[in-house]
Amino acid sequence: MPLYWFQLDAPDPAAIITQRIRGLIGPEPALTIKEFFLGRDARAGDPVFLGSVQECSFSLRRYIRGRNSFLPMIRGRLIPIKTGTRVRVVMFTHPLLPVLMLLWFGALGRYAFTTRAMTPLLMCLFGAGLVVFCFFPEALKAKKLLVSALAPTLQSPERTASIS
Repeated sequence: MPLYWFQLDAPDPAAIITQRIRGLIGPEPALTIKEFFLGRDARAGDPVFLGSVQECSFSLRRYIRGRNSFLPMIRGRLIPIKTGTRVRVVMFTHPLLPVLMLLWFGALGRYAFTTRAMTPLLMCLFGAGLVVFCFFPEALKAKKLLVSALAPTLQSPERTASIS
């Protein structure tokens, strides 16, 4: 399952960080029947993220037009430190996506093993590339939006990306 995590040290207290994150969240805009079938363009009042914020944690997903199975689910925790607040963020795919990918890889792997064909192995590589090249750009977009909203002077002492 692809994971991307990072932490930021903000000079502000957790209450201010919480308010800034709440400012990014909005309700999902309603679609008309025409927009449902034909799609719609982004509007000025559309929210940046959808989700919820508690006192010391948050759960978000970026608001986009249409659907994207690789869109990261974002979980964060606010930890008070001497100089302000440490924001720890973890991004991951929807839990069903790794299950579906595992079934796909398993079926293709079994077929490749029994027939000794190269096509299923190439399809497995395509699936892995699809996960990597669709998830990580979305995770980086979400990180950029979060960092710019929290404070322009944030320092990122630890940035880690991993696929596990």
